[in-house]
Order: sequence, then structure tokens, then C-alpha cells
Amino acid sequence: MIKMDRNFIVITILLVILTGCNRREQQESQKPNIIFILVDDLGWRDVGYMGSRFYETPNIDKLAGMGMSFTNAYAACAVCSPTRASIMTGKYPARLGVTDWIHFLDPAAAETAEKGEHPQEYVGDIGQKLICPPNKYWLDLKEITVAEILKDAGYVTAHIGKWHLGPEKWWPENQGFDFNYGGADLGQPPSYFDPYKRNETRPGIPTLKPRKEGEYLTDREADEAVRFITEHKDTTFFLNLWHYAVHTPIQAKDDIVQKYTNKTPDGDQKNPVYAAMIESVDEALGKVLLSLEEYNLMDNTIIVFFSDNGGLVPKTSNKPLRIGKGYPYEGGIREPMFVFWPGKVSPESVCDVPVTSVDFLPTICSMAGITIPNIEGLDGQDLTPLLIGEEDSNREAIFWHFPHYRGQIFPYSIIRKGNYKLLKRYEGKTFELYDLDNDISETNDLSDSQPEKVKELNALLEEWLVETNAKIPEPNPNYVAPEEIEHLGIGKSLMLKESPSNRYGDGSSLVLLDGWLGGGNQGVNWLGFQGNDCVATIDLQGVESYTKVSARFLQKNNAWIFLPEKVSVEVSNDGKNFVLVEEKEIDPLRKADINRVKEIEFSFYPKEHRYLRLTAKNIQFCPEWHQGAGDTAWLFVDEIVVE
Repeated sequence: MIKMDRNFIVITILLVILTGCNRREQQESQKPNIIFILVDDLGWRDVGYMGSRFYETPNIDKLAGMGMSFTNAYAACAVCSPTRASIMTGKYPARLGVTDWIHFLDPAAAETAEKGEHPQEYVGDIGQKLICPPNKYWLDLKEITVAEILKDAGYVTAHIGKWHLGPEKWWPENQGFDFNYGGADLGQPPSYFDPYKRNETRPGIPTLKPRKEGEYLTDREADEAVRFITEHKDTTFFLNLWHYAVHTPIQAKDDIVQKYTNKTPDGDQKNPVYAAMIESVDEALGKVLLSLEEYNLMDNTIIVFFSDNGGLVPKTSNKPLRIGKGYPYEGGIREPMFVFWPGKVSPESVCDVPVTSVDFLPTICSMAGITIPNIEGLDGQDLTPLLIGEEDSNREAIFWHFPHYRGQIFPYSIIRKGNYKLLKRYEGKTFELYDLDNDISETNDLSDSQPEKVKELNALLEEWLVETNAKIPEPNPNYVAPEEIEHLGIGKSLMLKESPSNRYGDGSSLVLLDGWLGGGNQGVNWLGFQGNDCVATIDLQGVESYTKVSARFLQKNNAWIFLPEKVSVEVSNDGKNFVLVEEKEIDPLRKADINRVKEIEFSFYPKEHRYLRLTAKNIQFCPEWHQGAGDTAWLFVDEIVVE
């Protein structure tokens, strides 16, 4: 038997006690780890704790219950890149010049990146009454990011997932992150399944090498997060886990999709694939939490949960909020948000004070115990007093500025002060005013009944626009307006072989014979066909003599709208047996910035027939030289004129 000296035993016990004390003191003095989880396009009500009964998010719901939930949390923009820039810098998008999503596939993006200079000229197509300020193609390196601040304070920093803040020179590793797994210029993954390839134009994610064919991207992001935590568990780290999900393409794992296919919808929340994408995001959080628990890091880790803009309608529903992504209404800008800060934030606490994504930088610095640098133009406020229940915010108002067109959405600015929200458009009805405390769905416009409130809020908004050097849209000198004309076909019967899309306008075939030539806006007096041909048969309701048939087509290559491959005219007296009069092949012009209305005209000796048929053949897919190579092409047809 081995005998041990009593003094040795006593000394050993004392060393163990002292070591334990030192570890506890070290943990108490150590700066907290910080994990920022951003879910792309996640709607305000797309999680269980915010009221969804269709989407299942047990891990998100549990963690939200362990922290503070914010009911009036706003993204700085209704689309992604500006919000992401605001999170990184604590500045409003208007101040940064990143006011729209960064069009990473634009040919001009590569050209400007080579020069290192942002575009300066205002832009606008012939269908828009306004020309708009150019959007920057990257977040400038001169901007101080939250990652740079934390890195300087000794944090190990990592970005995982979607970045979308510029070309390679402006990727995460050049904006304060030690590690980058998946962050690039991509606004969406080419595919959610390894090797993440869509076509030759979109061959994959350049900063995330394929490793296992068919692996789901959200699972891969979770694995990279767990690996990072494991490798840096003995350091202090900042992890930006910015999921590509739930952005399009809407793709998910088959077994989870099947689960939701058999589940009863919750109103307009009913898409089983979208639901499965959300569940995968929730599972990813579960893996991260298990890793933190395994290494006893939960008590010293702050977790922020947020989305970059509203949910995409109709893939999801943000009700009772109005509409969704891209729109200036609450459904486009109000987000699910919670902060888990153990020992500081009371579990199951709720904050109704309006906050915004520009607040994250100063708040994260404060939670980390770091003095906020003297950043010129910093817009965000430190939310820690709200988080620990010491005081309310003293902010006067929150602002938005989107000086761009987005489909049928006109350029706008917004101010929210207290319970009032003023929406100011630069085309169409200038003002809309809503009392959000009593009208969260924004159904009752008070702008006409409360002109003094409109005047008050607009004065504050104008002052803010000047202070941030916000760029304002201007009149478009090249605007092409709709034009009324007379011809034989007006009001006559028309049949279409292929159904048009109702995405623009109302999709009614009547616009082809209503006596109006469409302008440059595809949403007014135009009929759009997504991938389909336009085969239009006109019944002149009697034998008519005519010598000319024409139709106008829209070409906006940067909007995936192309001229037809060919156009033909046929005639008939019985509506069954048609004779070809003429067919013309069309040159689409291989330039990405083509933006025009082209009239295709057929002139001939007098024809006396009751029926005529115009066929315009869609090119079906964007050509190889185009940035959207392989995507479905649009064909837009205007008035069919019979003279």
C-alpha cells in the first residue's frame, strides 16, 4: 500500500481550490462570446414565439423565452444589403449609400470593382418617371465595422453564410473577420444542395468548397459554426451566423417537406418547402446550443437573433402586418428579434420600444464592455439600458430611405415617431400616415385628416435626409408615357393560346386591344409572358380591310425581358384555317443595358379577313451571354394595332 504524506494532501487540496477560484474569476472577468444569427428574408411571424402555428421552431422559441423579445424591431431597409450594411456599421443606409440590394451580377459591378470607384450617374429606364441615384456595389472599407472593433479588442471573429456586401475585395475577411465560410457577393445560393451549383454563370459558393454531394446548405453552415466554436472554445469569439435561408430558391430536405405537406396550414402560411427551410434553420440553432452547452459556454455567450427584411409574399404571410419584403409597409421592415444575455436580461421579458438594425453595433460593443469608438455619423443607439430594464429609449424617430424602383414599388422615404408612421413617395400619392398603435395592418390612411401631423413628420424627415446626405430621385428626361391611339382592333374579341402572367398589371388580355400604347413601364398597358409564347387570335367580328398590323415589344435585358425570337402574322376567314402572311426574325441585341420599346410592323396589300393571328415566340431562357443565363425569360407585348 502506498502511503501519502498528510502535508502533500493538504497542499494538493488547496491548489485545487485556488485553481477553481482562479477559473471562476477568469470566467467572470472574461468578455462574453457573441453570436449574431441573421436569417435571410424571415418574416415577423415566421417563428413560433411570434405566433406561427404552421412553422415549427422549438429551439428558437426556447431561446427567445430565455431572453428579451422585441415586438417593434426594424430592419433599416425592406431588402437585404442595406440592412446588412447597417448592422455592420451602425449607420443608416442613406448615409452609407447602400440603399438597395447589391446587384452582384450586373456587368457594371465588375467594371466598377476594377476601378474601385462607385457609379455616380443617376439611372432609370424609359418606363419610369424618375431617375434614381445609383446604388453602391460594396460596403466601403473605410467604414468601421463591428467585427473590426471586436477583433481589435481581442475577439476571434468568424463569418458564416450570406454576406452580399460587395465583390471579393470587400468580402468578410477584409471587413474584420478572421475566418469566412460562405460569405461572398452572392445574394442567394445558386442551390441549397452541395455542390451548390446552378449553372455556369452561378457555379457555386466561392468561399465554401463542396464536401459532400447533396448536403443541405443550412446543415453545412451549422457544422461550420460548431467547428468554429469547438476550435475557439478557449478564446473569446464573435460569430456572425448569417444563414442564406430562407431566401429563394425555395429548396429543402425532402423528409421535412413531407412532414409539412401533411400539416394543416395556418392561414396563408402553408408552403411546405418554405416551412422545411425554417425548420432547418431552427435545427442549426439547436446544434449551436448543444455545442455551447458541451463546452460550458452558455453562461458567457450572448446570442442575437434577427432578420434582414420582411418575409417574401406569397411564399409566406406576415399578417396582420401589411404585405412583405420590398414594401414600405410593416410586413417589409418589421422583424422578429430577441437577445439572450445570461445574467443580464430577464427571461421571458418583452420590449415594445421601437429599435432598428443600426443599433446593433453600439449595443454589441456595450455588452462586450468595449468603449464605442468615435465613429463619424454613427446613427445607432446603445440598447443595453432597455435590455437590463434601466430606462427607455430617448430616440426621437426612426428613418428609412429607398430611392429606387422595385417592380411596382415607387421610391420612398419613411419616418416613424412614436405611434405614427409617415410614408413619403416620390411618385404617385405623396403621403400616407398611419397610427400603428391602433392600426398595425396600415389600412386607415390618416394623411388627409391629419395634415398638421404630416407636416410635422415630413419636416423631421426632410431634415434627416439633408443631414445624412441622402440622394433623392429626379425627373426622368427620357420617360416614355402611355399613348392613346385609334385602330380597327379596339374592343374586338381576342383569344390567347398561352396564359399571361399576372405578376405585372392584372394579366388581362384586354390590354392588347384597348387603344393604349404602353410606355416603358411593363406594369402598365403591357402583357407579360414568363417563358411562354404570345399567340393572340383576334376576331374582328366581320370582314375588315386592312394593310398593316403592328405590335410593340419591350426589351429590358437587365430585368430578364427580351424581344421575341420571331414574330408572324396569319389570317383566316373561318378562324380555323390560317394562312401565313409574313414572319420576321428579331435581333435581340446582346447588351445587358438595353432598355427600349421596339415596334414590329407588317405592311401588305389590302387584306380582307375576319380573323388574324399574331405569334411572338419567346426565347424561353436567358441566353448564355446574359447574367441570368438559363433563367426563364420574359416576353412583354403591347397593343396589337390593326390599320
